[in-house]
Amino acid sequence: MLLAVLPEPASPLLDIGTGAGVPGLVLKLARPDWDVVLIDAGRRRANFLRHVIRQLALTGVSVEWGRAEAVATGPLAGRFRTVTMRAVAAGAAAEALAVPFLAQGGVLVVPLGPARRPPARGVQREVVLTTPGNCPGDASFL
Repeated sequence: MLLAVLPEPASPLLDIGTGAGVPGLVLKLARPDWDVVLIDAGRRRANFLRHVIRQLALTGVSVEWGRAEAVATGPLAGRFRTVTMRAVAAGAAAEALAVPFLAQGGVLVVPLGPARRPPARGVQREVVLTTPGNCPGDASFL
């Protein structure tokens, strides 16, 4: 569903607070030609992701261990066309985390929770995914 709302081109893409690689690693698997960076504050999660990347022999994807606020002042600053995050922060807090990483004209794309409140800033997009024989799934993204 996230692929339906990402800008073109979406690469390079940064996923803040990636956890087990959702959505960043999943997006990399769906779009192998994209450059993707995953950030997580948990050392064990970062090491797990590095292990998965090695096992899958993926290229064009890297993992940064640390808090986004600390990593934002380094070489990743201002480098990304797209920043994603899921269940990390909402609204102004999400924007504050993403802005240091965004290149000129870059975008932040975040899933909205079940409440789907209209955003104070930005554009809200609805995505409905249907597959034959299954119930449709839907999500909102800002």
